[in-house]
Amino acid sequence: MALEYGIQPLKKTLDSKYKAYEKYRKEMTFSNEIKQRLNFLISQSSSFEDFQRKLPLLNLQGDFYTKSGKLKKYATYKLLDFPQQRAKRDATLSKKGDYLLKNLEAQFKKNEVVLSEDELIEGYEKIKRDVFALPDVEIIIEPWQVSQQDEDFIYLTFDYGIKNQGEVRIHKSQFLTQEDGNYKLQLKHSDFFLLVDSEHQSKSRYIKSSVLVEQLTTDNLRPPTKFYSARKEFIFALDSLNFLAQKNIHTGDQVEQYFSVLKNKLEESSEAIENVDRKIEAVVEQYKYKNPSLEVKKKLEGLYLQNEELKALHQEITKTIDQVEQISEYSLGHKERLQYVPKDKQEQKQSPKY
Repeated sequence: MALEYGIQPLKKTLDSKYKAYEKYRKEMTFSNEIKQRLNFLISQSSSFEDFQRKLPLLNLQGDFYTKSGKLKKYATYKLLDFPQQRAKRDATLSKKGDYLLKNLEAQFKKNEVVLSEDELIEGYEKIKRDVFALPDVEIIIEPWQVSQQDEDFIYLTFDYGIKNQGEVRIHKSQFLTQEDGNYKLQLKHSDFFLLVDSEHQSKSRYIKSSVLVEQLTTDNLRPPTKFYSARKEFIFALDSLNFLAQKNIHTGDQVEQYFSVLKNKLEESSEAIENVDRKIEAVVEQYKYKNPSLEVKKKLEGLYLQNEELKALHQEITKTIDQVEQISEYSLGHKERLQYVPKDKQEQKQSPKY
């Protein structure tokens, strides 16, 4: 068919590259999926034994012991609902050592109350919807940028280099259809896509999502919307605090742990807002006395959108921190009023430091 229509057939080298890429992408997916499940399990386990019991509930297999029954130096994890061949070592999942066996016990001790085994799966599904499903960036795709589509995929026209053109195939699950006929394409930083050259398939290559975003937004002059990682961490901490509140836990190490996350995200958002403000001021100053090009206008529009997103996040975190502080102060005061102290010991009682 390709020869009949004068199109160069795909070479076997491309097929081998695709298989290598698929293997790499699966490995990346495995690591991210394992970390997501571990993060949730660590926050919802009261001890190492509790942690081990809950692993299978999220389709995780952990290997912690030698044949003689001694605890290994490194643990390995494997997904039971993915075609994962090789288990992942805990040390390779985080450069900071977040998942090392020697660090887990200290994290479990902070958990004053955790989800039961019956509640665990439902709680994880909520976290997946609220946090893990959030994209890193979202861009508008106009109809003229779509070359074709089938039952499962949408193919986008992609210009690169000097007069080179190709197609990028993306699964439909990453698109949201808009009322105006456009699409919203949601991407993660870790995404890779196969770019097939229209005339020379042998020159096809894999491109990062950042390259795809840059070219497609340059073509239609629509700035991308970035979703900052601080928002995901904020939502995770907020969901965790809400869970503790439902269990009538408003103070203690576990609350303070998530409260510290909120304060860190507030500081990060403040710094990010200042950084974007400086960029806006620099562009405005540069084009104070001359008319900016469409590319500059696009860049400035993108910066304003980033600023709005960051300010909304900053306001949301500030409001949450105020609410948590009020609830914690009330809880502490309430406990203090209810505490009974015999008269002969009232003079000896010292005021607690908060």
